[in-house]
Amino acid sequence: MSFEKAIEYFLKAAELDHAQAQFNLALLYEKGIGTTASPKDAFDWYKKAADNGDVNAQFNMGLFYQMPASYPPPAYFTPETDPPSEEKSFKYYLMAANQGHDGAQVNVGKFYKHGIGVEVSRDLAMEWFAKAASLDNAQAQYNLGELFFEKNSSASLPLALKLYEKALANGYVKAQKRIDEINSKK
Repeated sequence: MSFEKAIEYFLKAAELDHAQAQFNLALLYEKGIGTTASPKDAFDWYKKAADNGDVNAQFNMGLFYQMPASYPPPAYFTPETDPPSEEKSFKYYLMAANQGHDGAQVNVGKFYKHGIGVEVSRDLAMEWFAKAASLDNAQAQYNLGELFFEKNSSASLPLALKLYEKALANGYVKAQKRIDEINSKK
């Protein structure tokens, strides 16, 4: 089957609110596969897919809305009428996080830790990092380790060390510095 034919079928399904078809169509418009690249069409179909429950489209929308206004967004996200917004970014990340998207869970944790578009909540940051860490997300393991490391207590440092070791085992090399730091205190 040709990409042109795939677009035809995706378009039919997308117009019937099929979220996966909307996501696939957005991806084809984004990359210009089988059609001329169209940033506006890509954005519009990603948004529809996200609003219809597609977890990857929700994550992509979170990424778009997180872009600072002073930073030029990637070419496929250039809707003049819908500027970046921390609140919208959080909304879409939270939608994806609630569906188990570990990258979105990490970002929701970061938003709570740093008060980006929401009130600072160390407890909620810890909760979201823990969810993603349980899915073996190395960045979440590291970030959760950081929360325990910051407590700097005899009870929290062993937990931080264990998380840093998991993060390192999962390829997050930045964790080695913290592992060395904790081991030097022993």
